[in-house]
Amino acid sequence: MPGYVLKRQSILWADDYHNLGIEQQWKVNDKEQYLYLKYYEYKDEFMAIKEISDLSGSFAGAYIFGFPNGEIKGNSSWTYIERNAAFLQKWNVGVQIYSVDHTAVAQKIILNVSDKLLTKIGDSISTEFLIKDTELKKYQIPIARYNQMTDASKDTLVKNGFSEYKVEDTKWIFNMDSLVMGTRKQWSSSNSFFSIDVAEFSSAADVQTATEQNGNIKWSPFFLLDDKESVEKAIAEWYFHWPSNDTMKYISVIGRRGNYAIHFYYFNEKGVDVEFFKRVVLAINSEGTGIAEIENKGFKVYPNPANGMVTLEISDRSVTNCELFNSNGQLIKTLPVEQGVNNYTIRDLKEGLYLIKIISKEGTMVKKIIKN
Repeated sequence: MPGYVLKRQSILWADDYHNLGIEQQWKVNDKEQYLYLKYYEYKDEFMAIKEISDLSGSFAGAYIFGFPNGEIKGNSSWTYIERNAAFLQKWNVGVQIYSVDHTAVAQKIILNVSDKLLTKIGDSISTEFLIKDTELKKYQIPIARYNQMTDASKDTLVKNGFSEYKVEDTKWIFNMDSLVMGTRKQWSSSNSFFSIDVAEFSSAADVQTATEQNGNIKWSPFFLLDDKESVEKAIAEWYFHWPSNDTMKYISVIGRRGNYAIHFYYFNEKGVDVEFFKRVVLAINSEGTGIAEIENKGFKVYPNPANGMVTLEISDRSVTNCELFNSNGQLIKTLPVEQGVNNYTIRDLKEGLYLIKIISKEGTMVKKIIKN
């Protein structure tokens, strides 16, 4: 590596879980700073995810990229426990990089090396894994559905100074022979970030299996997303595992609803705001359709149930958009809207449950309507 001198290298021998690996010690040129690196190729991707998650000790697992001001690309985690360290996992490759130096310079070095290593892994990976990823993407949650599910949570984040940072694919362990691809977005602010990772499964039973598996692997309590008491219990469990004499800098919990599993991760360098975290989590949709019903005095819908016509009465002057969704969370149409009384014909709609979403500068308002 340019700027570094290799001081020591040894072979990590193969066993039941690993192929051959390498352990190295590097010295930064002209400085008394050392970097330690372990590189393993695992027998399969499942073992890479499981072990790197375990080793990271960050409660986040290998699927949380960790440093808010860094530009690590790919699946990685950052931990402040005992030393500066990054734990990277990509396909069947696992990498540990750490330094006993706690300075910002050491952090920058680790970030730089991490980025280069992930690029190198991506350039040299077997086509076997790329083919598997192509197959997994066929069953990945569509980005439109992800956006519907997280829309109200996103509004809460934006109102608190967060902006969208990146979107990427993730992988959830279903069992030792099966992975499911999810979608994760990260929102960042000046000293913190928040990520929401959503995966879709074929049944509620499969979701329960996956959330328990990944909750254990990522050291994250799991809960029922519709149950506020369950959310409170999961956060209390997280508190229990946190050192009492240390500022709590991150929270990681996994929720489930219907056919969906959702991993929430929140990091703040100055200490997390637990009440803010709860608001983001509980803002996720309550219908399993991707949109929560949010009551608002400035937004009336009548008659309800309706047949031929429906009226929206809006007092909010800052309304910018109005959308109609079916019970599966699919966008049916965008409706013209303005402050005051708005009348719409719904004769062409099939009987059933629909949701009207109003977007304004004040936030997002959603209301259920029934077509008879």
